[in-house]
Amino acid sequence: MVVSLIHQNKVVEMARTPEEIVSAFVTNHALVDKHLAAAYKAALKMAKDVEEGIKAGMSTQIEAKSFLAQHRAAAGSVAEVAAIFAELHRDGTESAKANGVDLGRLTTVGGVALPEPEFTTMDGGR
Repeated sequence: MVVSLIHQNKVVEMARTPEEIVSAFVTNHALVDKHLAAAYKAALKMAKDVEEGIKAGMSTQIEAKSFLAQHRAAAGSVAEVAAIFAELHRDGTESAKANGVDLGRLTTVGGVALPEPEFTTMDGGR
């Protein structure tokens, strides 16, 4: 990708480095991951709310069945999109490694924090 900058009233085009591209990818993937995790949790809560509404008699029989099924399917659809992004993350990581870009450490997956790695003298760490 080429980035255009204006310097001394002239447009200067600069190509981004692989590191800049990967950095942007990581930032945007983290944002997508965060929002999909939140959307999935909210969709599950909505399905529970629908269940409570049905128990309280807020929907008729066939209407309730469809409404609940749609809410459960919606949560599943969010999970399917998250799975697609997980595959894209894996593919992007492989591409970054193939291009010699240092990726750092993954700290969360699907909104779940990963534990810090433990180092022992067997690992060569302290």
